[in-house]
Amino acid sequence: MVRLGRYVLAPLAGLLLAGASYAQEMTDVGTPRNETLIVQTFDGKSANPDVQNPLNQYAIWRGFRELGWSFLWEMDTATGQSYPELAAGPVEVLNPEHTKFRVKIRPGVFWSDGVEFTVDDLIYTLDTSFKYKDKLTFVARTTNYVKEGSWSKVDNYTMDIETVSPAYDFQTVLGVYTWGSLFVPVPKHIFEAQGDNVVTFKNTNAVTLGPYKIKEFDPNGFWQLWELRDDWQRSGWGNLGTPKPKYVLYKDFGAEETRTLAFVQNQYDVDTFMSPDSIAAAKGAQPGHRNLLADAALPRHERRLCLRRLLQPAEVALRLA
Repeated sequence: MVRLGRYVLAPLAGLLLAGASYAQEMTDVGTPRNETLIVQTFDGKSANPDVQNPLNQYAIWRGFRELGWSFLWEMDTATGQSYPELAAGPVEVLNPEHTKFRVKIRPGVFWSDGVEFTVDDLIYTLDTSFKYKDKLTFVARTTNYVKEGSWSKVDNYTMDIETVSPAYDFQTVLGVYTWGSLFVPVPKHIFEAQGDNVVTFKNTNAVTLGPYKIKEFDPNGFWQLWELRDDWQRSGWGNLGTPKPKYVLYKDFGAEETRTLAFVQNQYDVDTFMSPDSIAAAKGAQPGHRNLLADAALPRHERRLCLRRLLQPAEVALRLA
């Protein structure tokens, strides 16, 4: 599903789905239109499209949280239910004080370059977050929550870890609370080779755990194209159902007036911040368009959940929050 983090709540002013037939056969990035879901970028043009290191501030609005990353636990914010994604099940509490925990991950999950995801990746992410906590810009929540040096490997799929204070929200802090997690596992086999340079490492063309991989992006920051992995079943949430589109294109269509016209012409499918007037105009021109905010079961901030509703069958639990 698609996510909105509690620390940066993006207003979902109008998620519209185009129901009409596509007016063109190929997209302007060379993919078949009928195999491509096209999403208006939330931030317009990205100033740093090649910065893709989740330990630092990065090009966050280009689909990484929706398509590329995978988290220990996901949240269905329509029901408030936290459920395992990379984890094999709920976190195991090891002491009455709720400060010691055991985390088990699912075997058989692989990074997009074919290397298996294991506890070694989690431990490396924690080690690095603490070692460079004064230089990395996106690790403070983890380093303030987890007790430094408290984690240990039990086996390739099991680790023990402690928190600084009693923690009854472990799954929603080291997993997803609403739209994303502040703890994003990184691939040890890629990052470890950077040594101390990890603090400035851009991680361009990032290796991913989600079912999509980066195919191409615009160095000027206007678009990014994702492609479904051939081995998407081995991805972090490939067990939740079959993703529908082969490609997902995040693209900036400009000012709202321009976007509305492009939307009516079926140049793209999903918009996350249209005004009520633009929504009404789009629906008037194309009655097949659907405003997901009219769905009473859908919380207002569910951008990630909405996107995964497009990517997966309706009966599958969705992570696009």
